[in-house]
Amino acid sequence: MKGVSWWQPENCKKLRTMKQLILFIGFLLIILGCKKDKEMETDPLFVVGDSLNKNLIFNNLQPDTTLWGWCSEDKFILDCNNDFKNDFELSIYTNWVQGGLVLASSSIKIKTLSDLAFISIDTLMNPKIFHTKDTLKRDENWADGEFTLFRKMLNSFVPPFDSYTNSGIWNNVTDSYLGVMLDENKLGWIRVDIFPTYLIIYDFALLK
Repeated sequence: MKGVSWWQPENCKKLRTMKQLILFIGFLLIILGCKKDKEMETDPLFVVGDSLNKNLIFNNLQPDTTLWGWCSEDKFILDCNNDFKNDFELSIYTNWVQGGLVLASSSIKIKTLSDLAFISIDTLMNPKIFHTKDTLKRDENWADGEFTLFRKMLNSFVPPFDSYTNSGIWNNVTDSYLGVMLDENKLGWIRVDIFPTYLIIYDFALLK
């Protein structure tokens, strides 16, 4: 009885098919591994306020910028990645009556200026408040457009001028951060103080 040889044409064809299948599986595993490594590289732990992070484009305003908006809108434009394109706008408008002695209304806002610019928001569409050493993640709730940080309105123009309606969560918030993102993966922050009649911008940063 003759033995069966694996070197017969039909068996050689089966071996080639098996080798091709093994090579394909190995190649697929390599691709998946590279993709996982790339995702880990582009989604690092991002600590808010860590200005020593070497992967940041950090802009420290010297001196700090204060916006008052006295009876007109006062704006500050931010180019977070220094590409000469506008990314975000912070603005304030205050209206005064009784010869400038009584605040009638104030409105402080942030607005995205690019299709690739986003702001971290809470479930009520308020820009979230971050503090130093908080973690900002890409899976935050992100949105573009214009958002009110704080609004104050006088309820009556009859003395004693002490009744106001407030809206927004950024009332008397100091040394805090707005979470921002560009290009759907570059996280960043804007550090501010916000009061009913003025705001201060200290610095802003973005991942490279």
